[in-house]
Amino acid sequence: MWFRRKPKPDRWTVAGQRARRRASVLNVSTRLSHSRGAAWHRVAALVLVPVTLAVAVLLAWFGLDRVGRVLFAENPRFTLRTLAIEEGAVVSRALIQEWTQVREGMNLFGFEVSHVRESVLRRAPNVKSLEITRLLPDTLHIRVVERLALARVGARGSLVADREGAVFSMGVRPLRLPIIEGCAEPDLRPGQRLDGMALAALELIETCDEPRLGVRIDSVSVNQPDHLLVRLLFEERPREVELFWDAMGAGSARSREALERRLGEVLAAFRSEEGRGLSRLDATFAGKAYGTRE
Repeated sequence: MWFRRKPKPDRWTVAGQRARRRASVLNVSTRLSHSRGAAWHRVAALVLVPVTLAVAVLLAWFGLDRVGRVLFAENPRFTLRTLAIEEGAVVSRALIQEWTQVREGMNLFGFEVSHVRESVLRRAPNVKSLEITRLLPDTLHIRVVERLALARVGARGSLVADREGAVFSMGVRPLRLPIIEGCAEPDLRPGQRLDGMALAALELIETCDEPRLGVRIDSVSVNQPDHLLVRLLFEERPREVELFWDAMGAGSARSREALERRLGEVLAAFRSEEGRGLSRLDATFAGKAYGTRE
């Protein structure tokens, strides 16, 4: 039998196949390497660009800060020589200087006006506002607006409140102010604010603080959640009124209008022939009033 021998592959053919396989592998590796390199470039750009911008902003800020100091805060031209202070009835010039720590000889731009204002308002609850104005080149003007006490908070102590409900101390007991009873909690401190029915009491006291009404309020109890118990002096006689009006305590035009209307009804009832002998009046129902004689 004759056997045919399997022909050997051409060495050039084998070499070509091997070369193509190597080229394919190299091509894939090149693509992977290129993809990884592009990804690293994107990550580097995302990190370096914000960092570069932040550094630039910081350098610019430090530069401007230094320039500002040279031109203003360290400039002898802006040395404070005139300190003009408008003091109040209670807050004196010496107190203002103590609270602000501002003296002649300082630089006008050596302190932050907003920081000084916030510090004073925080430590002095009886100060409503503090205006600080630089008048170049060497003058500082300070104006204090004090809070005006409208009522005493509790029968004891020296706590008072203004029309906005801000609580502060008068230092001495103000005997001639109306008293708000029922809101003087043991932990009530200067700097806090009244709320709820106490605001309605302040609204009533402010409205009655007019000579034309002929009413002097002695005290207002805020113990009840839906009405006030008012002790007042009318036509030289002490009276008591249980009082309610629409939107009471809101401090709005509607509340003020409703209160004035209700007060008109109360005073008309006391002036009437039947009401002259009344010592107590229930004015908690709209358009009606029920009286009690002595």
